[in-house]
Amino acid sequence: MLLDVPGWRRIRLFEQVDGKGTRFLALHELESEAVFDTEAYRKATSTPWRERVINGVTRRDRWLFRRYSH
Repeated sequence: MLLDVPGWRRIRLFEQVDGKGTRFLALHELESEAVFDTEAYRKATSTPWRERVINGVTRRDRWLFRRYSH
């Protein structure tokens, strides 16, 4: 559903293969942080499935980055 949100470009899921720390990392690519203020985003993040998944998450952070080029 997030990929149907206008401005949501892609999602990539990584699993740590060595070391200690967070096992999974989800990387979301957005056109801008304005997508968080849309009705489509609220709809995509208010489903019973999402609530079920979030209940199993032990750590949740949101870091926003801009593409760096020089």
